[in-house]
Amino acid sequence: MTDGAPELRIERAPAPEGTLASHLHRHRYALAAGLSAGKRVLDLGCGRGAGAAVLAEHAAEVVGVDADRSLVDAARSAHRRSNLRFESGSVGDTGLLADHGTFDVITCFGAAGERDRLLRVVRGWLAEDGLLLVDVEGLSKAAFTELLTDRFAAVAVLRQAAAVGSVIASADRDTVGGAVGRTLRRDGQEWTVEADLPWEYTIVAASNVDLPVFPSVDLLVDPECSPVAGAETDRLRDELTRVATTLAHEARTASRQAARIEWLSSSLAEMERRAVRAERQVSQLSEEVQKQSALIQRALGRYRHTVERVAPRGTLRRDVYERALGRTAGVPAPAPAELSPVAVHTDESPLVSVIIPTYGKWSYTRQCLLTLAAANSTVPFEVIVVDDASPDDAADQVARCPGVRLVRAERNRGFIGACNLGAEHARSDLLVFLNNDTEVRPGWLDELYETMTSDDRIGLVGAKLVYPDGSLQECGGIIWSDATGWNYGRGGDPGEPAVNVTRDVDYCSGAAIMVRRDLFEQVGGFDTRYAPAYYEDTDLAFAIRASGHRVVVQPNSVVVHHEGVSHGTDIAQGVKRHQELNRVVFAQKWADELARQRPEPTPANLWLASRRDPLDRDGGLVLVMDHKIPTPDQDAGSIRIYRLIEELLALGCRVVYFPADYAETQPYTADLRRKGVTVLSDPGRQQTFVREVGPELALVLLARPSVAWLLLEQLREHAPQCTIAYDTVDLHFLRLERQAALAEQEGELAEALGLRRKADASRELELGLMRACDLSLVVSPVELELLAKLVPEADVRILSLVQDVDWAPSSPDGRAGVLFVGGYDHLPNRDAAAWLAEEIMPLVRRERPGTVLHLVGSRPTREVLDLASEHVEVHGFVHDLTSLYARARVVAAPLRFGAGVKGKIAESAALGVPTVATTIGAEGMNLTPEQDILVGDDAEELAAAIIRLLDDDRLWLRLSAGGKIKVDEVFGRAVARRFLEGVLAGH
Repeated sequence: MTDGAPELRIERAPAPEGTLASHLHRHRYALAAGLSAGKRVLDLGCGRGAGAAVLAEHAAEVVGVDADRSLVDAARSAHRRSNLRFESGSVGDTGLLADHGTFDVITCFGAAGERDRLLRVVRGWLAEDGLLLVDVEGLSKAAFTELLTDRFAAVAVLRQAAAVGSVIASADRDTVGGAVGRTLRRDGQEWTVEADLPWEYTIVAASNVDLPVFPSVDLLVDPECSPVAGAETDRLRDELTRVATTLAHEARTASRQAARIEWLSSSLAEMERRAVRAERQVSQLSEEVQKQSALIQRALGRYRHTVERVAPRGTLRRDVYERALGRTAGVPAPAPAELSPVAVHTDESPLVSVIIPTYGKWSYTRQCLLTLAAANSTVPFEVIVVDDASPDDAADQVARCPGVRLVRAERNRGFIGACNLGAEHARSDLLVFLNNDTEVRPGWLDELYETMTSDDRIGLVGAKLVYPDGSLQECGGIIWSDATGWNYGRGGDPGEPAVNVTRDVDYCSGAAIMVRRDLFEQVGGFDTRYAPAYYEDTDLAFAIRASGHRVVVQPNSVVVHHEGVSHGTDIAQGVKRHQELNRVVFAQKWADELARQRPEPTPANLWLASRRDPLDRDGGLVLVMDHKIPTPDQDAGSIRIYRLIEELLALGCRVVYFPADYAETQPYTADLRRKGVTVLSDPGRQQTFVREVGPELALVLLARPSVAWLLLEQLREHAPQCTIAYDTVDLHFLRLERQAALAEQEGELAEALGLRRKADASRELELGLMRACDLSLVVSPVELELLAKLVPEADVRILSLVQDVDWAPSSPDGRAGVLFVGGYDHLPNRDAAAWLAEEIMPLVRRERPGTVLHLVGSRPTREVLDLASEHVEVHGFVHDLTSLYARARVVAAPLRFGAGVKGKIAESAALGVPTVATTIGAEGMNLTPEQDILVGDDAEELAAAIIRLLDDDRLWLRLSAGGKIKVDEVFGRAVARRFLEGVLAGH
């Protein structure tokens, strides 16, 4: 040490990749490289060595020095050149470079340290005619220049500004002219240009001899980078927009939920009142019955006994007796049921208006109201019955029903007119048109409402209609190119998997549909040219889609429809004859749209026509097959495939999913179907689909080797035109080889031999698939590099994790403990959990007693459960990890073998919780040690890294911010979407 002063540490303050600081930093090294040709160079605060490597391309020799040993180790690993060395230590240690002699050039860029003390130390390392290049930070330019002039004969000051924008230069290199710098200034939509640059950095050059001639302007242009500041601004603007949209959505949701809570309270109170009334009536009747029962029963018994003895039923004497009493002879018919009024609990401030057009047939209307009252919907609604000048007393019967609003048409308007009239009287923003010959099932309205409010682009939602006998009437309608209609699934099983998918459709039957009121009014309501009925619902669906909105069927909303009650079934007479007449009208109105419709109901056309592209661009049909239904709350592999499916849906693809285990795991299967994915779990249905629809497939994604072989041969036969992508998930043979190496290291030779043989078999299987498929997907650059050597003829590309980043600021305050997350049916996770609990954490607790380890993950084995102790909590499966991540100080991923990339690390980084991992754990993640993650490979190194994060808030914050940025760059949804767009486009 010098002067007895504290240790002088010169270390790199990292500049996040893709920021202005990183470009400015690179430019300083580019300037120095031009002055270092053939010279010996010392780079102080070398960090990970990228700048030193640039200098070494021109210099005779370069020595990089940094106080952070881990960064120096990373530099040595990344940059191997004969003229490049790296040393770790304090600059104040006079023995550090004792055997290196003096240097022609010394650089010190972007490093943290005391510049005045630095100058005294490095002066002895600089050759007599040497050059010092250092940037100014922590001192004013004048003060720093004064320090230099005290020690050097010649000093030059350069200024550096971020000038990513535009460059204009002469194509003639011999052109001589002065340099011009300009700054763009904005004021709203107005802008001006100032004749100067916004200088941000000062670089000082010093020497005891004449300084080199510096260029009047030195430009660094990155042709692959849009303006970094603008990109960051755009990212922040996009994030603000996203947050504002989210807040607006949450506000609407909160308002709706408040209305629903008030409605439920009101409904509960009404049910309690009904229960009290019913209980009182039962009590009164019971008392009356008890008083009279015995007497009546004795009298009736004697009377009936006498009648039956004197005149048995069926005899002539009995018939005469019945006629004498004014009754019909023979066996009496049951008395008609009394069609009493129906009370429906409704709301004065509804979220939904249910409009029921009627024309007579009070018995059907009454049954419809009864089912409405019994459905116990959680959405506040009103009921509007529009009586279309009924020829009987149906309107008077409706008027007696409490809670039901009656609207009387002054004349018969027909179905279309009655519906439009009802809409005029509605008090809510959502309209439901419901035929009076329907019976709703519990949950029907909630399902329509939840679907409609899930996406502002949805303009119409229809229910699944079933016949009274239980067979399917319709689940979304199809219109062919000649304007004829097709009720999808008609006469089939209402539980058919292909039907029970929330999907975009051509139209939904007007017997039970929900429409946005503003949109209904915008398109003019039901078009009266289709009066009195037929094709008005189809026309409305086409008009809503033409306005840029979606038309969706929700199969979880079930309504029984007594089809034909209103208009009969004979298309040659009555109102029913308008079905064919209006088809012609519809065909003329929508001729351009019909030209895009499918021509005929072939099996393949039925599949495509029954599920439209939500973006209305005729998106491709995509088949995805994995070993099981994704369970995204349980394992990283499921999260990845689930999010890839979401991205395919967002691109407008019609996605069909095959689980290779043929199981419909719930609630995950239902969730996929709600999103619009057709799940076919039955092997027979899977084979039929490939055979009938294979020629229409655009892309097939087969995940894992065991799954891919199941379907590859059939696809090559029935879908020769489609792109078959084999998704490795990770390289199984590589994971097995690493597991075998660990077993050998630990002396388990027999186990290692078995693992190597298994790895060899898996290797042949996986490489064979890569040769047989059109495209193979890996998740990391390490695997890509390996396969480039093993199967150079295969098209192998990276499609890694798909991770959402939480951009809210993260803080170490209030956090404690270490968190490990992983599914324990995966052997690498079991091994890592045991190593962490039994060897690493005891070392941590020596320094930080009381530190608790939390082991979280699905299907914990007995060996994992046995790790529980005073300092180890085994949580098992946790559905929502948010609270655990929010409390954890450190996430540990000490994986000793495995392959691919680790979802647990991406997830923790995306949430802003720093991770300590092994080299294998961090492999392929593109996370930089000390900037985005801490890395160690033995128990001591990992424990030390954990302790650093437990203690050092600045380190914690640096890794938290760096991890979020890197995860978004490498694993963000935009990355996956661009990749899938390219594959679907044939690139």
